[in-house]
Amino acid sequence: EGAGAGAAPAAPAGGGAQGESRPERRNPEGAQPAEGGAGGDAFVAVDGPVTGKWVAEFTTAGIEFDLTLAANAAGLVQGSMMMGDAPRKLETGKWDEATKTLTFEYESGTYGRLKAKATLQDDGTLKGDVKSSPESEGYPWKAKKATQQ
Repeated sequence: EGAGAGAAPAAPAGGGAQGESRPERRNPEGAQPAEGGAGGDAFVAVDGPVTGKWVAEFTTAGIEFDLTLAANAAGLVQGSMMMGDAPRKLETGKWDEATKTLTFEYESGTYGRLKAKATLQDDGTLKGDVKSSPESEGYPWKAKKATQQ
């Protein structure tokens, strides 16, 4: 399955497989899954280029929002975005290490289901757009990791 960032040793996960067996990884240095991540399948975040808290902005409108992202070893991403008082759960999140591309979807309320895509830049920022459909023009956005206090 491609050249990953080092394969983890395969260890059976507590009894449950759904036709797939994936290597499990322990949480490095206290990395935690994004909030709201309860449920059946254990999601183990790994430290990496997208895992963490981000300060983001829709650049055309100047609207700021916060992103919390957690990626696992398989490149699946969970998280949430916070705009004002309204948290939104990120869905179908993926991180492609080879292309440095992050994708996810979320329910916006006003505009329905939106698809976001961004590429990790050389300076460590994310830049991309959010679209309501593949044909739509999209709203550009950018993000940078929040500085640790």
